[in-house]
Amino acid sequence: MNAKGENVLRRADKIVGDLIHTEDQTPSMFVDIAVSDFGAYALLDKANGRIFIYSFDGDLLNIFGGLGYSKGSFQEPTSIAWDGRTLIVTDKKLVKAFIFHPTRFGEVALGAVESYYHGRWEEAAELFEKALAMNSNYDVAYVGIGRNLLMQDRYEEAMYYLKLGNDKEYYSKAYSGYRNLIIQENFIWFATLFLIFVVYIIYSEYKHIKSIRKLENTR
Repeated sequence: MNAKGENVLRRADKIVGDLIHTEDQTPSMFVDIAVSDFGAYALLDKANGRIFIYSFDGDLLNIFGGLGYSKGSFQEPTSIAWDGRTLIVTDKKLVKAFIFHPTRFGEVALGAVESYYHGRWEEAAELFEKALAMNSNYDVAYVGIGRNLLMQDRYEEAMYYLKLGNDKEYYSKAYSGYRNLIIQENFIWFATLFLIFVVYIIYSEYKHIKSIRKLENTR
């Protein structure tokens, strides 16, 4: 919230954790949030011991963690903080701090988001492509590439990637841009067809009125 009490999160409706759940699941209870230097949000879910990471655009980047007694599991997580791309989580019950370093894939994904945040579009696109090479089901990478193409006015290519990433909002923007581009490139043809249609309507009306007058004169 800003000073006016307004929610300034971009696409805040997507940052929900496990609030949408089934009867046998426990809804998320966020107890802390950490914001990185490149706008990524790490949310700590106390109810399930899970960590949700979102980009500054509200895209879900990763989910990990859980409650239990295995290595890396929590008992009562209380706070979370970033240290570069490393996450530190404290546990009240275990009286310890967990340090989570990103995997190779995590480094690439976070690097792509960071590059995109700072406006290094080409670098971001290359990293998103690299992320897709590691995981072809990573929707965020498709969306990232699609948005990058959209900013370059490469609408048709952007539509392809945004559709794969299931991003309806940006797909609509790409489709709108593509449609306008087609209209601009074929304006003469559209104008000619429209003119022909108008002439046809006027001619049809003229013939109709003429036939009515002729009929009246014969009576």
